[in-house]
Amino acid sequence: MVWNDIAGCISTSEVPARQGVYSLTSRPWRATKNYKLLSATGHEHDGGTMVTVFKNGRPICESAQMYGRRPGYTESSMSGMGGMGGMGGGMGGSMAMSHISDTGSCVDFGNLMMGETLTIKADYDTNAHPLMKRMSGVGNEPIMGILQVYLGA
Repeated sequence: MVWNDIAGCISTSEVPARQGVYSLTSRPWRATKNYKLLSATGHEHDGGTMVTVFKNGRPICESAQMYGRRPGYTESSMSGMGGMGGMGGGMGGSMAMSHISDTGSCVDFGNLMMGETLTIKADYDTNAHPLMKRMSGVGNEPIMGILQVYLGA
């Protein structure tokens, strides 16, 4: 498995959250031999919309972040649950806030030859999907942009 993230895979996968519409890109990972691309799944925090994997600069897989598709991933269904580990404390008022419940995946999506690179881009839109608040209620949780790619020989 190749783990690639927007923080550079140094010590943590988190970066400070920002407001607005923006994208963050990882450093490239270079293949040391030939591989089959078996599956890939992206991971973002609330505010994220898509994690895209690029092979040699060209997009080959998109992992959409889907909101509120299951019970327990909207604030209205979370009442009395204590905010679900920092996910609560959203916008207030009558607007129900939803959280990432599911992510898109790619399966059997090509080959990667020795020397080729994989890079990811994490897209965020906090206008459409507000950021998670810290458990303390002060400030926002850091964000992530991760893509796990499973490789076969």
